[in-house]
Amino acid sequence: MPSKNCLILSLLPKHPVKSGMQNTVFYLNKFLSQKNNTKFLNISSTNIIDPILNLKHSKIVEKKIQKAIETFKPRLIFVNSSKMLYLYRKILLHNKKFYKVILVVHDLYFFRKKFFKQVGVKDKTLLSNFSEVKTIRKVDYIIDYSLDEKKYLLSKKISKKKFIFTRTPINFFSNSKPIKSYYDLLYIGSNWKQNDLSLKWIIKNIIRKLENKKLLVIGVKKPKKKIKNVFFKSYQRKYLKKCKIGLGIVKFGSGRKVKIFEMLGSGIPVVTNINLKDYGLKNKRHYIYVKKEKEYLKIINKLFLNKKLIKSLSKHSYKWSKYNSNYKFAFRKLKFL
Repeated sequence: MPSKNCLILSLLPKHPVKSGMQNTVFYLNKFLSQKNNTKFLNISSTNIIDPILNLKHSKIVEKKIQKAIETFKPRLIFVNSSKMLYLYRKILLHNKKFYKVILVVHDLYFFRKKFFKQVGVKDKTLLSNFSEVKTIRKVDYIIDYSLDEKKYLLSKKISKKKFIFTRTPINFFSNSKPIKSYYDLLYIGSNWKQNDLSLKWIIKNIIRKLENKKLLVIGVKKPKKKIKNVFFKSYQRKYLKKCKIGLGIVKFGSGRKVKIFEMLGSGIPVVTNINLKDYGLKNKRHYIYVKKEKEYLKIINKLFLNKKLIKSLSKHSYKWSKYNSNYKFAFRKLKFL
């Protein structure tokens, strides 16, 4: 296929990758850059709770986007978040545009505002459901959405032809062979508020009730006060192989569940409260699904004793990830846009 100019507009930089939203655009940029001319424009957001919180229109940013379009002349423009798309809709979605616009959802504002309510924060720049849907109707394609988000958009009469299912792109390990486990459990997060809240819940309700089990936390800022049996490291993929079981427990927020898919792709058995059947994953074959909170301790303890199941989960989750979440596979349909 001939190369084309691709412009990515993102609220977060490509790296260092510290969140699911960054994960998507990092691998999207990497995929597109292999055979295309790609320009990455970071529209900075410093909000520690969520990059779309209190996000407002900026004339300076508008001029930067306009200049990038005029000078780079992209064939494809990827916009990372529906709120940013809405704020700059006049220059991105006008009738005379010579490019195709692809919305990188992660997440729809309709779903994201539920998280804001959950953690007790108010967005000063609200985006109504009507305005969000009206804006999305004008895009050419939609990627990086959850299945719940797709169902919601379809119910709002968004054409199913616009959807390109990219699952949750990751860069899987070259093999699933584990190394010596220094830690019993693993939690992957970022400095976003929702990850910090989920981690606190895990420590209080699981780690403190497990006997002598060590938890490794990567990607989350280390607290000033030391926590017994909990160890913090900066995000490095090598640490994934040093843990026996991954905790994909999401208590706050939504998102693409990147932490879960990253652990699956490393061959780590994952225990999660997220039902992944709609992605084609099977409970007790690819991962362990825990429906009720009171079952966590029992299930985790049983899994530690079942080496055969651990080995089986590792094998099948890695194989599934290789042909589904591998970013080279996930983004392959973009070649034909």
